[in-house]
Amino acid sequence: MRKERLIFFILLLCAAPLLFSCNPVPQKKLNNRVTLKRSDKIPYGTYVAYENLKYIFPSAEVEINKTSPSSYQSFVAMHDYSVYDSEQSKKQTLYIIVSPYFSPNGKEYDALMRFIGAGNHVFISAQYWSEGFQDSLKMSVSPAWDDSLWATIRNPVDYDSLAFTYPGYGLGGYFREYDTTYAHVLGHDTTGHVNYIKHSYKGGGSLYMHTSPLAFTNFFLLHKSNNAYYNNVLSYLPQEVTQIEWDDYFRYGRQFSALQVIMDNPSLRAAFWVTLGVFLLIFLFDSKRKQRIIPKIPPLKNASLDFVKTVGILYYQYRDNRNLAIKMTAHLMDYIRSRYNIPTSVMDERFVSALSNKSGYDADALRKLVYQAKMIQDSPRLSDQELMEFHKLTEAFYKHQ
Repeated sequence: MRKERLIFFILLLCAAPLLFSCNPVPQKKLNNRVTLKRSDKIPYGTYVAYENLKYIFPSAEVEINKTSPSSYQSFVAMHDYSVYDSEQSKKQTLYIIVSPYFSPNGKEYDALMRFIGAGNHVFISAQYWSEGFQDSLKMSVSPAWDDSLWATIRNPVDYDSLAFTYPGYGLGGYFREYDTTYAHVLGHDTTGHVNYIKHSYKGGGSLYMHTSPLAFTNFFLLHKSNNAYYNNVLSYLPQEVTQIEWDDYFRYGRQFSALQVIMDNPSLRAAFWVTLGVFLLIFLFDSKRKQRIIPKIPPLKNASLDFVKTVGILYYQYRDNRNLAIKMTAHLMDYIRSRYNIPTSVMDERFVSALSNKSGYDADALRKLVYQAKMIQDSPRLSDQELMEFHKLTEAFYKHQ
């Protein structure tokens, strides 16, 4: 009997490794969302680039800009352009823009050029550039896609050529054409195309344009010694700047309205004011000839559903998909808080597990819904297909309750 127990115990010890190998620890999936967000520590966020600014520019104060350069409340508009003495010339501001797409309107472009002309500096890294901006600076930018990103730059001190790469997304671009009269080439990609140039202006200001924003992501900078690329790129910028503005406005994308489009066009603006004046005259003369009819007041009714449908149709007609999706997300979070008493400030795995337990809804479906809600917050724009998919996910959750 003892011999049988001993044999059983030995067999159990031999089988233990096999039992553990049948249930391996799941590998963590890489987050491939490209956000370029300064607070994101995911591979394609810019947390490292933002935090390193205080080491590259130790005497500069770093702030966040969330308003249009043409806004009267922006730091560009509040800059003192009337003082140009020796003290003012020492107070230089650096405006850093890292965005997938850079598309300033006419007023924003004029504000930036005036800001640079006063002795300040603007650094822009983007893959896509608006045609209006390219035409204004007599340049042409072509986006590029590759298996990985390659970039070369000359050291600003000894002018040695340094090459850098990483195994992540190869989204970038290059300057197909540029004004050789004003442009000074600072960097290239692996094929020899120019991807980093500088324009200098008489007032002492400068404009730096870079076409590979993914070179500022955490993934690229933390791969091997790639942080040296970031240091060399910013080493070309003046080190005497006293203020740095990190942009959050262009990264999210500008929100257009019909009135804004009309006011930006001189012909449409004139027609708008003439039409408004004609309607005002008609109203004044017609109101004297006719007495207003006392309207019939209908009884109060619950029109909340009609209101929601009307608002949804309004957003959909103007193709403001992202704004509509954000409103849908806010309504969904309010529904979860009020019905299940679950906080929605942090939508992580604990949130999904708690909601699945209380609602009885499938956990995998909830993870997909939460992922879509997060992606909408980070995306600058949303297609009709993506909006319809998010609508189906939320409707499925509501119908389950």
